[in-house]
Amino acid sequence: MQADPSQLSLAAMAAAYVLIVIAGIVVGLVILHRLAHRPVDWRVRAAALIARAWPAPHAGLLVAMLVALQLVLQLLFQPLMRLCAVPSAHHKTAWLIAHGVLFHGAILVGVFALARRRGWSLPSALRSFPALFLRGIGLGTTFYLAVMPLVMFITVAYYAMLQHWEYPTPMQDIATFLAGVANPWIMAYAIVLAVLVAPAAEELLFRGIFLPLLTRRLGAGWAILITSAGFALFHAHVPSLAALTLLAMSFSLAYLYSGSIIVPIVMHGLFNGVNLALLWLARPGVISGSY
Repeated sequence: MQADPSQLSLAAMAAAYVLIVIAGIVVGLVILHRLAHRPVDWRVRAAALIARAWPAPHAGLLVAMLVALQLVLQLLFQPLMRLCAVPSAHHKTAWLIAHGVLFHGAILVGVFALARRRGWSLPSALRSFPALFLRGIGLGTTFYLAVMPLVMFITVAYYAMLQHWEYPTPMQDIATFLAGVANPWIMAYAIVLAVLVAPAAEELLFRGIFLPLLTRRLGAGWAILITSAGFALFHAHVPSLAALTLLAMSFSLAYLYSGSIIVPIVMHGLFNGVNLALLWLARPGVISGSY
């Protein structure tokens, strides 16, 4: 008797999550043991973070630019869809693709433009990038694994609470969209956006700009809470609020500890990439080869 392809896919996804949790528990215990023997002076790390803070007017200018872009996109989207005769059934797909590119692209362009005004130099950054990147991959992977058991536990508990209150728990629009993608070009776009572009843009914005600025004004604790809550609200998906807030707190702590924005970018990219891979794995027929 042939096994149900959907059951095989779900079993493979569950096995992958179990492996991640086991690896995360082991890595987390190693980190706790190391911190117990080599305590971190978080005040020194916070002072270094404050030294990297951008001027408030620069951050305000970037936020104003992004708000204006969001308004323009919302105002022009429907007229452009009618002008291009795009069927209404494809509007959500077109919005997700266009908004993902334009909004995250605007964050990257805005951050780099303002960074150049502050004396940032691309050639000097590229010279130090290889060593920083390798360190960022190592620390980012380590911290990602360490936090995942807690993220998964909070996710399950939060979803159970929402279901107890009979609150709907649909997937995010982007996850629903990706679950049905068959076009390889759109899938390639989604992978690049989810694993590279979005993590880089969002971490530069929330951890690179907002976190140091708020740490200077409110202290590290409040800064981490506020930027993490803002990060979760930015994704506009109530069923993911608890997990995204906790995840964002781990990104902030990783940046505070390492002093390198590459570390939370790697963590963010891994989180998106692994979820994207497991979402694809959960499709009926993928395991059996009939997809």
